[in-house]
Amino acid sequence: MRIGIVNLKTGAVYMSPFSAQVGIDSRVNSRLLIVNPPARLKEEFGDEPLPAFYFQTRYYLWNGRKLVLIYPSELKGKINDIFPEK
Repeated sequence: MRIGIVNLKTGAVYMSPFSAQVGIDSRVNSRLLIVNPPARLKEEFGDEPLPAFYFQTRYYLWNGRKLVLIYPSELKGKINDIFPEK
């Protein structure tokens, strides 16, 4: 699932260069976005190993222009290659 963010005042749209495999968690008053939340991974896979590295839980911070990966840092540069930014 691709992730899009819409500025309700301007109509500007941001499309993430990555996808979420099992969903996202967010709150209206927060800049934090959780991709593949732990509870949803548990529902989907139970205690089985994840099928690929990009299924793991990732935390992003919205900086007003784009989502910035803040954890796990070792995935920086690997996840964005799924949908390269233009």
